[in-house]
Amino acid sequence: MAKKGSGPGKLIGFIIVLAVIVIIWKLAFSPKDTPSSPSSLDSSSTYKIDRITDLDTDTLKRARYWVVVQKGLSKSELESIVTSIVNSASGKDAISVVVYEKGTEPIGFDWILNATYAPGGDWSNAGKDIPFEYSFWHKGETPIIKRPAENE
Repeated sequence: MAKKGSGPGKLIGFIIVLAVIVIIWKLAFSPKDTPSSPSSLDSSSTYKIDRITDLDTDTLKRARYWVVVQKGLSKSELESIVTSIVNSASGKDAISVVVYEKGTEPIGFDWILNATYAPGGDWSNAGKDIPFEYSFWHKGETPIIKRPAENE
């Protein structure tokens, strides 16, 4: 005689409860994107913030900006755009800016600049008492660290 409450019915019930817990967990703890209004970049703009991904944790405030730019900008122009975005953001322990050209998507390595503004220029140093620096990684090159200008 089988025990009451055992067998396939109990296993299916357990799987359903587990699936509901996983779904609730993913909804509660997945990064939240904040898309900006229309995702197209008009010809009069040099850049546009396509979306912002909130990557805050219980103890750290971090964000990733996805930025579309006009084709053909110089390295210094791209770095200036990143600096402008960082200067407009406040209260973050680390900021990442992924820059890609109009007509492309930042999938894999289809970006032209991946920049970080964080203590020591390193995302993993977020929240540490280290001076903030920029890390600029232009596609196809070695990442470089730059200290912010004194007036930033």
